[in-house]
Amino acid sequence: MAYDLKIIVCGYKQSIFDIEWCTPLPTKFEDNPEGVSKFIRKQLASVRFILIFLDVFGHTLDSLLSLIGDTNNIIGIYIGDNRIQNIVNNRPNIYYLPRRHITFSITSHAIHACQSASKNLFTSNNKGDAIVWEQKGNDLKRWLTTNNKVEACDILIIPLCTANDNLRLYQSELIDLCNDLCEDFEPRVCTLYDYMCPDESYPNMSKEEKNFINNDNENICSLLTEKLARIRIYLVGNDETNLNKWSSFLLNKEPENFSQNLSRYDEQFTFAEYEPVTPRTIERLNGYRGHLERIKKPMLTTLDKIRENSGFFFYALDQGRVNLEQREMVANSMLSQRTMNYHENCTDYSNEFRKTEEAQHGPTEQNDNLANEMNQMIQSPAPINSSD
Repeated sequence: MAYDLKIIVCGYKQSIFDIEWCTPLPTKFEDNPEGVSKFIRKQLASVRFILIFLDVFGHTLDSLLSLIGDTNNIIGIYIGDNRIQNIVNNRPNIYYLPRRHITFSITSHAIHACQSASKNLFTSNNKGDAIVWEQKGNDLKRWLTTNNKVEACDILIIPLCTANDNLRLYQSELIDLCNDLCEDFEPRVCTLYDYMCPDESYPNMSKEEKNFINNDNENICSLLTEKLARIRIYLVGNDETNLNKWSSFLLNKEPENFSQNLSRYDEQFTFAEYEPVTPRTIERLNGYRGHLERIKKPMLTTLDKIRENSGFFFYALDQGRVNLEQREMVANSMLSQRTMNYHENCTDYSNEFRKTEEAQHGPTEQNDNLANEMNQMIQSPAPINSSD
C-alpha cells in the first residue's frame, strides 16, 4: 500500500505566525491539540503524519500525546518547547525542533520515512511500491537543494558543559539586555540547538541516514562561523555530562589566535559563564584536544561584565545588523550548493538492491508497467505547501 505524508503544525497563533514556513508537504496549522486529534481522525488510513508542537500548552509530554490518541500513523513528532526535557529517554520518534533551521529538519525526516519505507518494501519483494517510495524521497531531496533555508542571528550561544536550565536562563537575560540596548531592532539571540539536533535525537536512524544529518550539521557549523553568527558566545557550565560534540566541533573551527576576551565582541568569539565555573570543570575541559584545552578561568566573562561594556556590545550588535540579510542570503546559497553536491554523491537504495540482485541471480527483466509508473512520478509536479 502507498501512503501519503502530511505535516501538522500545532502552537499558539503567534508562535505559528513568527516562523516563515517553507514545507515540502501538505501542511495543516492548528492552535490546540484537540484540533490535531480531530484532523487526524478525518484522514484516510493511508495518510502518515509528521507533528510539530511549537508549544505544549502547559501539558507534560505524556498528557499532550494522550490528547492525540492513537499515534500509530504518526512517523515523527517534533517538540519546539524547550521546557520539555529528556525527550529521547521518554519514547522513540520524538525530536527537538531547531527553529532556525526548521525546513531541513522537517524535510530530512520525511526523506528518512520514504527511504525506510522503500527499504522495507524491497526487503519484502514489493518492488513496485518500493520504487514509488524511493522516488518520493528523491523528489524531497531535489526540493531540499533549492528550498533549504537557514536564518542568521545577531548572537549565538554555544553551550559547553552547560545544563539546559542555565542555558535558557542565560539566553533569557541576554535577550532582555539586548532589548534594553537596541531601540530600532529586536536582536535574534539563538542557541546552537536552534540550528541542529544532537545525534542522540535520532536513535533509530541507520549509519547512512546519520551521515545525512551529520553532513548538514558540519555545513551549518561552517556557515555559523563564516556568515550566520557574527557574535558567538561559548557558555561554559559545570554539567560534565552535557558536552555537546557539535559545540566542540564548532569551537575547533574558530581561529587559532584567541586568548583573553577582547572588549570588542565582534573581533573574536567570547567565553562566558552563568554559574561560577569550578576549577574541576576547567581541568576537565583542558583534558580534551583542540581549543578546549586552552580555556582558562580568566577568559570567562559574565552578563555583568557585558553590561559594563554595553557600549562595545551595542556597537557589535549594530554593525552585525547592517549586513545580516546579505550574510543570510550568501549562507543559503552556499548551503544549497553543498547539499546538492552531497546528494549527487549518494547512491539510491534501489540501485544497490538491483546490483545485489543481479550479482546473485543475473540481470533482471525490465517491467514496462513499473517503468511507466516511475516516468509519471518523475514528471509529476514538485510537492507543494497547503494550509487547508
